[in-house]
Amino acid sequence: MGSVIPLKRIDTPSVEAPVEFHRPHAARHLVDAAYARLSKATGYHNRPEQQALSHEVAAAILDNKPLISEAPTGSGKTIGYSIGALAAGKELGLPLVIATATVALQGQVMDSDLKRVEATGLVKPGSYKLVRGRGRFFCQVAAQAAMGNGDAAASFQPELFDEASELKAEDLFDAGRLAPTLLAALEDGSWDGTRDALPKNVYIPRPSVWHHLSSSPDSCLRQNCEHYKSCPFFQARAQWEGAEVLVANHHLVLLDLMAAGTEGGQPVFPFKEYILVVDEAHHLPDTALSTKQHAFRLGAFLEQLQRMELVLRDVYRNPEVSSALSMKLSTNPRATIRQLRNKTAVVLKALAAAGVSETSFDSGGVMGVSRDWAPEVRAAVDAMTGDFLELMESLRRILAYLPNAARNHSNPTQFQVMQSALGAVSSQIKSQHEGALAFMSREVIWLSRQHCTHLEQGWQPVFNGSPLEGKGILKELLWAKKRARVIMVSATVRGTTGFEHFKDQMGLEDPTPDNQMPEVRTQVLPSRFAYESTPLARVVMKALPGEQDFVPELMSLLPEVITPRKDKGTLVLFTNRKTMALAYERLRMEFGDLVISQDSHGGALKVKALHCERIDSGMPSILLGVKSLAEGFDLPGHYCTHLVVTQLPFEAPTGPLERARQEAYGKAYFAEHTLPRTARELKQITGRLLRREDDYGRISMMDNRLWRKSYGSSLLSSLPPYKAARVELTPASSVVSMPGSFR
Repeated sequence: MGSVIPLKRIDTPSVEAPVEFHRPHAARHLVDAAYARLSKATGYHNRPEQQALSHEVAAAILDNKPLISEAPTGSGKTIGYSIGALAAGKELGLPLVIATATVALQGQVMDSDLKRVEATGLVKPGSYKLVRGRGRFFCQVAAQAAMGNGDAAASFQPELFDEASELKAEDLFDAGRLAPTLLAALEDGSWDGTRDALPKNVYIPRPSVWHHLSSSPDSCLRQNCEHYKSCPFFQARAQWEGAEVLVANHHLVLLDLMAAGTEGGQPVFPFKEYILVVDEAHHLPDTALSTKQHAFRLGAFLEQLQRMELVLRDVYRNPEVSSALSMKLSTNPRATIRQLRNKTAVVLKALAAAGVSETSFDSGGVMGVSRDWAPEVRAAVDAMTGDFLELMESLRRILAYLPNAARNHSNPTQFQVMQSALGAVSSQIKSQHEGALAFMSREVIWLSRQHCTHLEQGWQPVFNGSPLEGKGILKELLWAKKRARVIMVSATVRGTTGFEHFKDQMGLEDPTPDNQMPEVRTQVLPSRFAYESTPLARVVMKALPGEQDFVPELMSLLPEVITPRKDKGTLVLFTNRKTMALAYERLRMEFGDLVISQDSHGGALKVKALHCERIDSGMPSILLGVKSLAEGFDLPGHYCTHLVVTQLPFEAPTGPLERARQEAYGKAYFAEHTLPRTARELKQITGRLLRREDDYGRISMMDNRLWRKSYGSSLLSSLPPYKAARVELTPASSVVSMPGSFR
């Protein structure tokens, strides 16, 4: 079932029947009553498409059918899906989880949208909570270990046997210096224990430093920890249990679904069933894929084994513990570590015998391999599997024993620090095991090369494995487990084939394991933006991307295309940093300090602040950026009145995954996979111009493949109905203005 609500000046798809609830539902009345209250709130503007989204969301949830809704920027989608989902949740007695792809949108949902939804009466103040990943929380026991609390903790510091370990020792030293300040702030109540809200007098630690201070499920003592009642993570989790709404990210949702129903698994969300709204849903297939991509790094593995030996040495130093473990373990884990170290050397010899050297990899440090490649190498990796399992089983039993030993010991903190340190390195070994298994079993495998001072050769081989796509993972987690009733929302869901490509990527096109495909509802909301009066101008160029003359011609025309006297805010987007760097130098010659580059002036937030500051001071600004500025980057009003798109966002099949997909899909790869994805990304790029209903401006497209290639019409038809325009320029490359001048 689908619905489209027509508005004035909007070209919409054919109008389908309005949403109907298939049986009398209180949710419909809750939605209507919510909007009646919201209409009285200060600053609220009625949007018919927003209310249509709420009704469709509620109906889909109550009928337990997945909904895919394309809700353009400006349609008020967050409030729309929140009202619909909350109304259905009231009737079903289910909590709501909202998952986004970006931290920025999570902040908007928490600090703005849900606060406005409070006026509807569907959600109480304080009843919605932000869910952070466990690694964002501070751990008191980890901090004690970093400080060297007791002899046991002090000996866990790695020996300085090479440059890499010196860096790790420096990280641990910095963590140890920071730990007392954070422990004091947590104790006096001035800090909530999260990395996102550090005390004002504390610098933001490097990720490698924070790693030594953060919570981890592998090293967590849970109820056996003396700090359990004051633990920031478990305090936050207690608040999640009583929440009506949790706001999380895509990755946490997938972790929850993977853990649910797994023996010994610990779901992220403390609910048996919930309503799930996936915002920015077009990112979810790639996020799902990343959860099953693993790597086995040989040099890092050897170092981790050495660190584990140091930890186990101190565990076994206690005679009582040593005696107890000899009864519980069939094999001494230190003996297993020696076997794994020897078998790692066998893998390195097999690689050398197979002719793998530093020069075997391409410029990106990648070497594609097939399943029948170098059987002696694969056999050497496979031979490690049994020892991996034996070591992890030994570690599991040790970690289960230590809490009991701590309760009966005069110095329980010593055992807690032991368990924290052992759990941390056990997590690393577990990750390496997953990498080895992935290389042996995944659909796509490849080798890569990384710098490593721990090995004499100066680099380490990395064994990688990945599924071909994420749809099989989503099919298993979302549609087979049925833990959540799922709503998928995005401003850009449809591609050149409508919803079909997205459905396929979400695992909704093939049968589920029980052969019960969920019936999918779809919806397209219209935009309120005046696209018909917004020019999409073709800048006529002789060369196309990929041709030898394209970049030189682009450099000669860009100064003619950009007109700072006419447009205060100009955003120029590139598909690669090399071209952006050339353009930065060329445009600086023409416009001087008016040009800001993402690489030269900082990250997205920094360049945005600088760009807006210049415009607020009355100066024009030209901002150059790459993909990270092409989605979720907001420059409303006069901050962007001219968008220059230098190249279509095609991804060349250069990586091992893309090459494998191209081989698997054959001739259909471009039309059925590359083109729909490019269409969605192009819609995201052009969407940087109009962010509010009163925004205005123009788009200059410098990639003439839109008009000269057969697929161009498909890409153009997938865009909003912009006003067509054509621009022919004569490069004035021989005339270069002095720095600081502008047209």
